[in-house]
Amino acid sequence: MLAVLAGCSSPHYAGAGPIYLDGKIEYLRAATAFRYALLPENASVRDALSHKDYRPIRSAYPNFGLQRDALWLVTEVHADTEIPFILEVASPQLRKIEFYQLQNGEIIARGEGSAGSSRDHPYFRFPLVQNGSPSKILIRMVSADALTIPIYLWNEVTLRKTDLLRHLGFGAFFGLMLSLSIYNFFIFVSTRDRAYLYYVTYILGFGIFLSVVYGYQAYFIPLQPYHFQVVMAPLFSIITSMFALLFSHGFLLIRDYSRMLSRVCIAVISVGGLLLLIVPFLETRMAILVANVYPMVTVFLVTANIVLAWKSGFKPARYFALAWSFLLLSVVYFVAGNLGVVTGSFLSHYGSIFGASLEATLLSLALGYRINDLREKQEEAQKQIVEEQKKALELQEKYTESFRRFVPDQFLHYLKKESILEVNRGDSIQSEMTVLFSDLRDFTEFSENAGEELVFHFLNLYLEQMQPIIQKYGGFIDKFIGDAIMALFPDPEKAVLASADMILELRSMQNQSNIPESEDKALQLMESGCGLHHGSLMLGTVGSSDRLETTVIGDTVNMASRLESLNKTLGTRILISRSVQQRISSDSQLQDWIRQIGTWHIRGKSEPQAIFEVFAADPPALRSYKSRTRDEMESIASMLVQSRSDTGLRRALRERMEVQLASVPAGFQDGPAQYLMTQLSGEATSKS
Repeated sequence: MLAVLAGCSSPHYAGAGPIYLDGKIEYLRAATAFRYALLPENASVRDALSHKDYRPIRSAYPNFGLQRDALWLVTEVHADTEIPFILEVASPQLRKIEFYQLQNGEIIARGEGSAGSSRDHPYFRFPLVQNGSPSKILIRMVSADALTIPIYLWNEVTLRKTDLLRHLGFGAFFGLMLSLSIYNFFIFVSTRDRAYLYYVTYILGFGIFLSVVYGYQAYFIPLQPYHFQVVMAPLFSIITSMFALLFSHGFLLIRDYSRMLSRVCIAVISVGGLLLLIVPFLETRMAILVANVYPMVTVFLVTANIVLAWKSGFKPARYFALAWSFLLLSVVYFVAGNLGVVTGSFLSHYGSIFGASLEATLLSLALGYRINDLREKQEEAQKQIVEEQKKALELQEKYTESFRRFVPDQFLHYLKKESILEVNRGDSIQSEMTVLFSDLRDFTEFSENAGEELVFHFLNLYLEQMQPIIQKYGGFIDKFIGDAIMALFPDPEKAVLASADMILELRSMQNQSNIPESEDKALQLMESGCGLHHGSLMLGTVGSSDRLETTVIGDTVNMASRLESLNKTLGTRILISRSVQQRISSDSQLQDWIRQIGTWHIRGKSEPQAIFEVFAADPPALRSYKSRTRDEMESIASMLVQSRSDTGLRRALRERMEVQLASVPAGFQDGPAQYLMTQLSGEATSKS
């Protein structure tokens, strides 16, 4: 690229004039062969020829900075060849250029041009007249832009080859900038990351700015008059600087690292937007001065952004810094050359192209790395989210399981609720179910003898064993009340079977207990009693706005509770109401283990209630006895009320009851028979 832009690799420099041309010379960097003078803009050719104070030019790329006066260059040429030579002034942004070739005080060739004039090349070219005699070259230039004036003398054949390479080099550069713009624009469309849009605008602006600086803009955006032509460079210089700063601000996440630096960047970007509105109306030299100073400010801030992001551990900042360092050096050197701070050179004139090419390419790599970095962070964040969701789900499952311990799923099902979160105070539904109350007998005595720790352990063990039995028969526990259990069943027959298994399980627990009998004899004596009634009830929630409890209320609940309490009076294990007994199928085995033990006045009921004992869980000998004497027991119980007004009947029933009690297996008692005996003897009332 260096060879392309320089023309060729031959180090041919013209010395301090005059210039000698022969057939061996391909080209000369001819600026050092000229002398220069700054004269008023209205000075004529005669004034320039008569001027005595021309100064030597020390650099092949002379830079005269911003000048209001006209720049005049003068030298002598001796051409000892018929090969055509062409003088080229490689500075496209000239308001006016005039070329004169003189011999013996006469003008033998002249030419002129301006930035807005039509020409077949960005630079200004003037063919030399070669007639074998020495001639004087006089060039006048006026510009509102910085006067950086590389001058070449080209062998015509060499110039054609060099032109091809030049156009190829600049075409490759502008093609690169355009390709990167299109590529990153599509990335922006797919990712919606505004950093890519800022980058696209930045490199497009930079590409257009450099096309203006090197004269290629005239091929696709011809502008007249000169003011519009020359103001494009300041405008796109500001646009490029604004979006470079905006891009670095977004790409390097400055807002996350420093609020103060972020505010300064936004303020400078806002100033740039204001300058875009003002610059077209400024005097040209002032606009160019502003457009050279503003980029220096943005360069400083972009550098500060890079340093901050790097120190903050942002990995893509390393690639950004590498890319920016190339452009930083080239742009600073370019601006310094424009302002005349440093001596003009090949690097000050063309270095920004190399810096921009490297920077644009490396920034694209940095953007790609940023995508990978953000993707890795996103994947890590997603993994963290998934892990947190997993933990939350596990916690939710634990909460659900914990809530299930307090509020059974069946309860929610009857309330038509999907989860406990949907339950509100006052939610209720009416249903017909069987209520089972179960309570431990002699638990108070056991508590007094066993001690609190053992009681607590046994109670939890007992309740833990009862729940699977209730669930097995399709029921669910509504609540634990100390050592008592209240459960609900849709099916009355299954409720009775569950109560029998509960009693058997308690007996098994006590037989398998590791507690020595001598330490806790009361444990061996405990039994449980169950009361069951089937009917209508209300399931729902009660409580305050801060505390809720599920509950079941209704006469059915009260009746089941009364029956459970009656077990203590009658010495029974399971008592059921007629509503339960009637719903047990006729072919059920339970029918062999049920007997009616009379009608009883139950508290809360106006009419006597038929009570049935289920002895399915009694020891085998006692169960066999009750099954064998069931008909006799039910016959005596059915005539109890009538016997109260018939002394003879009462005597006969008492005698029959004595016979039945005499047949009770040794070691057992028939509690209902004994209670009926007391009724027949007049020792007790029939109310419970």
